[in-house]
Amino acid sequence: MRFKINEKSDGQRFPMDFDIDSSFEYEEKNDKVQGVVTLKATFFKTLAARDEDYPFNFDVVVDGYFSASLDEISPEEFKKIAKKNGVAILFPYLRSIVCDASKMANIQPILLPSINVVKFIEDRHKNKVIS
Repeated sequence: MRFKINEKSDGQRFPMDFDIDSSFEYEEKNDKVQGVVTLKATFFKTLAARDEDYPFNFDVVVDGYFSASLDEISPEEFKKIAKKNGVAILFPYLRSIVCDASKMANIQPILLPSINVVKFIEDRHKNKVIS
């Protein structure tokens, strides 16, 4: 987690500027398949990159570790399930961390909406422009 107040901000209210992304890594080891799902939320990155007025920068990363026996599931099925379900499992924890950390920073608590985070990330990747 990284949080930094922008001392140059004029303190006005801003529409929430945030992004959520995920990644997945896995390995087969002995008779198990193991994976790590990473969920990352970034706040006000767009405004900060353009050097515009923004209240703070805030990044939160949550990792979830999952494993299964290769006797019970194929590596392909594990990857498919862990990627989607891992993100869905981690999102409520991410929401809670964001809310609690923003309260402790003495700013108005950030309440991420209850969303279909898997669809949000999929749509984001579909709309990404490749340069």
